[in-house]
Amino acid sequence: MKQEKHFLFLILVLIPFFKMNAQTFVLDNSYGTMGATTTFTDCNSSFLLNDNKLLVASGLSANFGIPGPTIGIKKYMEDGGIDSTFGVNGTGLYTPTNINDRFNIFGITVQSDNKIIVVGQTYAIGSFAYYYNFFLFRFNAEGTPDTSFGTNGLVKYSINSFNQLRERFNDVIVDDFGKILVVGYTEADADSKKNAVAMRFLSNGVLDSSFANYGILQLDISDSDSFNKIKILDDSSIFIGGIKTTSMDNLDMIVLKLNVSNGTYDLSFGTNGILTIDYFGTNDLFNDLFLIPNNKIMIAGSCLSGMIFTQIDESGNLDISFSDDGKNVTSVNVPDHYPAFIDNISLLPDNKYLVYSSTKRSDNSSNNYDFVVVRINENTTLDTSFALSGVFVNVTTATSEYASSMQIQNDGKVLLLSQFWNSSLVYSGVVFRYLNGFTLKVNAISKEQHNLKIFPNPILNNLEILSDKEIYKIEIYNIEGKKIKTVSSGFSIIDFSNIAQGVYFLKIFIGEYIYNEKVIKE
Repeated sequence: MKQEKHFLFLILVLIPFFKMNAQTFVLDNSYGTMGATTTFTDCNSSFLLNDNKLLVASGLSANFGIPGPTIGIKKYMEDGGIDSTFGVNGTGLYTPTNINDRFNIFGITVQSDNKIIVVGQTYAIGSFAYYYNFFLFRFNAEGTPDTSFGTNGLVKYSINSFNQLRERFNDVIVDDFGKILVVGYTEADADSKKNAVAMRFLSNGVLDSSFANYGILQLDISDSDSFNKIKILDDSSIFIGGIKTTSMDNLDMIVLKLNVSNGTYDLSFGTNGILTIDYFGTNDLFNDLFLIPNNKIMIAGSCLSGMIFTQIDESGNLDISFSDDGKNVTSVNVPDHYPAFIDNISLLPDNKYLVYSSTKRSDNSSNNYDFVVVRINENTTLDTSFALSGVFVNVTTATSEYASSMQIQNDGKVLLLSQFWNSSLVYSGVVFRYLNGFTLKVNAISKEQHNLKIFPNPILNNLEILSDKEIYKIEIYNIEGKKIKTVSSGFSIIDFSNIAQGVYFLKIFIGEYIYNEKVIKE
């Protein structure tokens, strides 16, 4: 009973003060306790499964003593309750052989077989200086360590084991062939210069020698640089985003385009496969990139002037149909706070963007941050129809509250992972769920109104889809509701030859509409 009272107090502390009739973005009281559930005290990575269950990952050095587990993943049901069938009472745990090993997690993904991969940096406690190395760890779908991967589930790696380095993976994805792609940086102790790094591993955790230079790509430029995000935006290209430091000690965004087969540069993109983006000579921070309609790419980040958006074509040319120079700065004023920047951003099904960020209070009180949610229109202007004039502020009595990660359900509900210090300087973590992140009209019109044709059905090898309206993307789900494929280009003919026989469901995105169709693969 005491624990329940403590949790109720925690939620009351974190609930924002606002006028209910002025908000459309509100807590979902059917989730957890009053719209929230507690989680690890130290975490910044989450992953939303297709059944709306949520994974939250953490390095557990702050939660467990020595010896004890040092990597953990919690799995939550759709209603915010813990999934007791996962791991040990809802938590997958890893205890290293070396009791001094510690892990910081910065990326998480889930394979097609539901195995879970976390990545970041590892170090050993007990020394005066921590030297960090890359790591990957894989859990089985049920939350146990996958002993078929690396050593008991763990892969440690260092670019140069002869020097003391600070190395870190920031992001991870798995391609259609089960190969694992990770990006980050390595930093030498001698000059503190970062070098951006991308690697590809086979499904057993061994470096894939067919990728780049024996499995490793290091960005060969003179600046200090790092990679933050990696995506496969179509069947043939890998896009990597990050930052570099210029000779003037300013930061610029960089985007690379690689050939998916072997990790070599796509020389048709930018300058020899690399595009540099500079906003007014300021510090430009990369956050994410998205494939948007007409096969354009939107690159999002922040600079001193606000949120920055750059639209390019597949060759890396700045798109002057978006703005005069392909760039736009969106300044978002937050009442009683400094302007909002981008910590997390997601592309919504209606082609708008949802931004999740931490923003400092303008009274300059020490360490007082609140989280902010902002919706941005397709043209990157502020969507004033969202929340209160486009901005939702979670003003709490917590000392500081930081935005960790954001996941968006297909029904418009939004899961926000937050870390905060309360008035007693106790560090805690909470998952909130909000309603009305977006509204989308599902099957609101008939196929005939969009002149949408889907054939043949049943399917032998190829499925043809025709429409007189522009299709944004197509998602394919199996009968268990698991998404098995996303098609972002080449919509007219979809290859089903490598998909097993059975019943599948198509989710076809056309403008602000979603059309659902059942198909059979013979």
